[in-house]
This record gives sequence, structure tokens and C-alpha cells, in this order.
Amino acid sequence: WNICYLYIWVIPVILGIFLKHIKQSLVWAMVSAVYGLLFGALCAIVDAFIGGIGYAVAKWASGIPFDIAHCLGNFAMALILFNPLRELLDRLWRKTAK
Repeated sequence: WNICYLYIWVIPVILGIFLKHIKQSLVWAMVSAVYGLLFGALCAIVDAFIGGIGYAVAKWASGIPFDIAHCLGNFAMALILFNPLRELLDRLWRKTAK
């Protein structure tokens, strides 16, 4: 799992750069939910190289319940925390920009 994290965690960074102008928490919650749902599929890329396509598909399929939980958790956390964290980061950015 360490290998796949090297590229999986780059995805939210890239999304953040390209979508930084979006300030609606619902949009970010949906992006976070899709990311959580696709997490297992993204890990399956490395699994295909390690154990073959059959292994990758089997491992991904067995993790779908976790991916659904990941999706729902990401959605809820983004919906709850987006606005307070955005305000905090904006304040910190203004303080450091002086």
C-alpha cells in the first residue's frame, strides 16, 4: 500500500490546485466522495503489477464496502469542515501575506 500512496495522495493536491476557485462546500463534498469511492480502484493499479489483473480485481472488489464507507465519510467531513477550514486558512494566508 505504500507504493500506491505515492501517487494517490498527489491527486487531491492536483485537484486542489485546479479547483481552488470553487468555494461551495457541496461541490468539494462531492469531489471528496468520488475520491473516496475510487480509492480502491486507484490502489488496484499497483496491485495489477504485483499480482496480476485477477489479483487486482479481486482485491478491489473485496474492498468495495470500505470504499463506500470512505465515500460517505469523505462527503460528510468535507461538508462539515470545508467552510470553517477555508475561513481559517484564508485568515492565516492574510496574516502571512502582510
